[in-house]
Amino acid sequence: MAQTLGSVAVGSIVKIDENGFPVNYIVMHIGNPDVRLYGSSCDGAWLLRQDIVENVQWNSSSVNTLPNSTIMTTMAGYLGRYESHIQSAIKTVKIPYHPGNGEPFWNIKSGENGLECKLFPLGGYEVGLSDPSGIMPADGAKLDYFKSGLDAEANSKRIAKLNGAAAAWWLRSPVSLSTDGKFYILPDGSLGSTTVNPSYGALPAMIMDPTILVSDDGTVGVPASPTALNVPIQVMQGRQITVSWSAVDGVSSYILERKANTDAGWVQVYSGANTSFEETVGTWTSVQYRVKSFANGKYGDYTTSTSVSVVPLSALVISGSDGSLGTLTNDVQYSVSSSGTSVLTVTETINGVNTRTFTATNGADNKISVVDLPAGTGTIKITASTNPGSGVVSVTREWTYTKTAITFPESGGVGDLSQNAKTIWPKTIVEAVRTPGIWGGNLGLALDKLSRSVLYNRTQQPKYAEVKINLANATIGQEVNLPYNGKMVPHIVVHIGNPNPSLYDASCDGVWLLRKDIVENGAWNSSGVNTLPNSTIMTTMAGYVANYASDVRAAIKTIKVPYCVGNGSGTINSGSNGLECKVFPLGGYELGLTTSDNPGIPIDGTRLSYFEEGGIGTSGAKKRIAYLNGVASDYFTRSPGTGTSENVLKIEGSYGTNVFGASDRNDGIRPAFIVQATFTATYYIDHQGVAHNAQEYVDAGTFEDIFGNIIPMVSIETGSYIGTGVIGENNPSSLTFIGTPVFLLISTTKTHGFGIFNCLALKNTFSLFGYVYMNSSDTLQSSAAAAAKLEGKTVSWYGNDANPYVQLNESGVTYYYTALTIPGGAT
Repeated sequence: MAQTLGSVAVGSIVKIDENGFPVNYIVMHIGNPDVRLYGSSCDGAWLLRQDIVENVQWNSSSVNTLPNSTIMTTMAGYLGRYESHIQSAIKTVKIPYHPGNGEPFWNIKSGENGLECKLFPLGGYEVGLSDPSGIMPADGAKLDYFKSGLDAEANSKRIAKLNGAAAAWWLRSPVSLSTDGKFYILPDGSLGSTTVNPSYGALPAMIMDPTILVSDDGTVGVPASPTALNVPIQVMQGRQITVSWSAVDGVSSYILERKANTDAGWVQVYSGANTSFEETVGTWTSVQYRVKSFANGKYGDYTTSTSVSVVPLSALVISGSDGSLGTLTNDVQYSVSSSGTSVLTVTETINGVNTRTFTATNGADNKISVVDLPAGTGTIKITASTNPGSGVVSVTREWTYTKTAITFPESGGVGDLSQNAKTIWPKTIVEAVRTPGIWGGNLGLALDKLSRSVLYNRTQQPKYAEVKINLANATIGQEVNLPYNGKMVPHIVVHIGNPNPSLYDASCDGVWLLRKDIVENGAWNSSGVNTLPNSTIMTTMAGYVANYASDVRAAIKTIKVPYCVGNGSGTINSGSNGLECKVFPLGGYELGLTTSDNPGIPIDGTRLSYFEEGGIGTSGAKKRIAYLNGVASDYFTRSPGTGTSENVLKIEGSYGTNVFGASDRNDGIRPAFIVQATFTATYYIDHQGVAHNAQEYVDAGTFEDIFGNIIPMVSIETGSYIGTGVIGENNPSSLTFIGTPVFLLISTTKTHGFGIFNCLALKNTFSLFGYVYMNSSDTLQSSAAAAAKLEGKTVSWYGNDANPYVQLNESGVTYYYTALTIPGGAT
């Protein structure tokens, strides 16, 4: 979520648009550096442009007086680069200054006598310099970002660049007792002095309103997010859902996006000034919304709703109404009705105890025998549920009742049983013992039922596989599955720690993860120039971060990765001068390539532990191969070709070797990122690889006879999945069952047939024990063997053909499966 500029940490980089393009600024100080020197207007967020704008003279008139000087006039002109709302947020301040023109060093104009301006150069004392000899006037106080002195660390804080190279820049401090002497910062961050005539860097500083908002990506001046996004707890398919959000002052419009369980990603459903939206609910099982504000040409951060449960359009009714049944003398009768045709499951609960679960006939009468109810006061709860195909719908009915206990005379005796004024005696004792209706009505019938009964010991088993991740125990080459767009996606641990502290910034210390497969094809840079900052591939990769689960997003580090500046230059920006990012492509050297075998590759990194050197056919080359939709494909590195302004380095298809290609053509994008070594997580994964927030449980159990002997029972498990088109040994399909599968049949309505797996013959390594049959026009055309394996309760398989239908994974096709399973495993 957006935060105020005043709460951003000193030393952070924020972004302000200049002429429509984002420019980095350093947060130098928050507050008033010294109330004895600075007026109240100087209390705010102090920002310094990270890079020099241009070289200018300090004063073309050859006098070192600050008011009306060339540098102050130039900086005042920079104000027009900013959007109007940024100009308004830049405070008009009065900065302390020395009048110059030979005045003694102690003659400082400060407080309300300071120079009024919006943009200004920094003074020597503000950047951590001081001069006990008195040549440099004390025209300011050190800002928190800078370090005092002239050691290497202090100097590094003062280094600024012009067009990518360190350059000298002007301070506002004059040389006291001199009429034309000025101090400036040398390219290495140390102090120098000269006359006002040379042209050095103009590096503007400003003080901004600390309440202005900064987005998560550092952009200054974004609108606030709505504080509330209101959605119902539950809605029904085909009905209307109303979404509303809180208004934000100064906002001209809003963007509302929806993500239903059937959507691959967020879908925009509304754009405008209203603060509510209504739409018809689709055939979803859940839906979520998010909204962001738009003002001054900027979007704020999203406010996201809770997930809304969607129930099918299927009327489900239990007769009667909740309340008291009074004093019971007869059986309790009720019916369950539904507009659908799906199975109706009913559970009766008496005084908190489940007494019966059964399949009800739609609309038929059901009864609870009054004899079965405990005497006194009690409660009856009826729960009915059905699944019309898109999720379970359930309703309840609750009653209270009173039942009077039977009383007997104090003195006992034998009573006659009579009917129609005639005495009747039961034929047997068992007939004389009354039992509940479920047991036949008398003891004789109850014993007959019991002799043929099967007891079911109900238990619950986890519905999803539990996946635990602890990167503190990570090993090189380990595959780590992480939730991406709700599904688990494999990543490879390619390095642990900082690969080379002399080349990589300290932020690069962590667990390096590389996505196992290529995400998609795209351009390295649509402009055709091989410069990495603001390139198409970096923008694309930055967008991938939002697709990871929130805990993964929080663990991905913001780093500074070394890179070659490109555009014909082989210069490497490394350490703290690396490119700031979260997700990035690996460089050629990191992948195990070297200039000795591959001229033109820049040394923009160090080989990561997972990779090896080597050409075609070697293990080193094989480790660089990656797949897109099951096919080995070319993918980009972040390395430009040295001596060229257009070409970039790629890894070539199934060879794992390198080739240079144009930056504006479409090739594979394979992201890497660095995660904190302390990252731990637990995910709950279904058989389609979808991650769930919590474990769910399904009923399971064993059948026993009345002597406690287990009766072997085979269960039937059914379901469906939608094909993804991904195939091959490196991308097997899989299904996980509650019991251990002994036979599996997979079919589809498409003409591409069905698959059969003899699970009893499967091992824990792939073997040819699956068969896929292809037909057309109701005629069997051919069959193909599928490699399959069984691990625990999971069947995995892949086809021996490049066609996805041979792997039963044709993209977008719905497959239905039926499996015979045995609780506890096969014997």
